[in-house]
Amino acid sequence: MNTLQVSESDLLGTSIALSHLDPDRSLSTAQLALCAFETSADLRGQVHALMQITRLFFDKGATHEGGEWLMKALTLSELHDLHPEHGQLLAETGSLHYTLGDYTEAIAYWTDCLDYANPLFSDEARLHAHVGIGQIYYALGDYPAALRHHRLSLDLAAPSNPHTTAKSLLNLAADYYQLEQLKQMEDCLTQAESLCRTANNLSYLGEVCYYRTLLALQLDDPVGAQRHAADAASLQHICSWSQISNAIAQAQMLRQRNEHPAALAMLSETLDQVEHSNCRHHLQLVFRLIATLHHETGNAAQRAVFLQRYQETSQQLVSDDVQGKLAELEEKLARYTRDSHH
Repeated sequence: MNTLQVSESDLLGTSIALSHLDPDRSLSTAQLALCAFETSADLRGQVHALMQITRLFFDKGATHEGGEWLMKALTLSELHDLHPEHGQLLAETGSLHYTLGDYTEAIAYWTDCLDYANPLFSDEARLHAHVGIGQIYYALGDYPAALRHHRLSLDLAAPSNPHTTAKSLLNLAADYYQLEQLKQMEDCLTQAESLCRTANNLSYLGEVCYYRTLLALQLDDPVGAQRHAADAASLQHICSWSQISNAIAQAQMLRQRNEHPAALAMLSETLDQVEHSNCRHHLQLVFRLIATLHHETGNAAQRAVFLQRYQETSQQLVSDDVQGKLAELEEKLARYTRDSHH
């Protein structure tokens, strides 16, 4: 390997290492790596640099900017038939559509990744697709189906990749919370926290704090909830998703203490960040909680406003198209299972 290639790889590795420590420097370093890979005409290196830039924009909540970089990476991988990167980018494109509330498109991309007859898709791409499909079911309130897909994602997790394993465990923790299986939730969070600390994944560690806060509130442990919320607040440079999640948890703690004005003020501030990221999942959570707080303080007019916004945000998810796409996917997976047993 020549000196230039070592330099390119080192630049990208440095960017990845800085992702949670210094995101701005990480981004500029990734862009330098991209230029170096372009100079040496290393197509696979270009795709990996583009993927890193995409992740950094998504972490900042800059969904549309990240989407533009993601499309560059996907186009390059398609033009030059680069695998397994192409499958991973299809899964990531599904996640982008999910974030923006285009659930039918998200399912379509993830269905491609879950074509188990296609050997070109990696287990990592399939893992992300199962996580995404589980999140669709979760949003629909079908928590057993969400749990099934998130268990499938965990089965695909490589022991050498703590990030994807933690991702599956965090989604399982969310399912168990809704199913009121709190011991299983705690077990998943314990495993995820260990992996996040080992891998220095502060954004996922922020999610661990969020779910630990919810768990403590469910167990009527306000002191524990406050401790976990404080742990989340102490984390530097965590992604926008985790910041929003923990702000929602803080508002829920304020509500439990009957500090409704403070909870509404926090959610009002958080709403700006949510609308910037345009994440439909968080918009639903924030609108619903604001509506609940206004209901509990007797403000019927504002409750009606935010209830309507919540319903409008939720409408696309419960469309016949979404249900039909999920049914098609489940039939394909069942067919694969039957064929693999013959």
